[in-house]
Amino acid sequence: MNIKFTLLFATLLLSGCTTQWVKNSANAEDFTILKDACETLSEEKFPVKNEVA
Repeated sequence: MNIKFTLLFATLLLSGCTTQWVKNSANAEDFTILKDACETLSEEKFPVKNEVA
């Protein structure tokens, strides 16, 4: 009984990593715009420090 529960739990846990969500109406232009906006926001929040030690 314990082995069956462990296998069922592991199956359910790992099954969430098998799919990828894709927006239905997305195209390359939408992706580029959103990617650029994301990179801009991330650069503002976490700037790259190019310091030589």
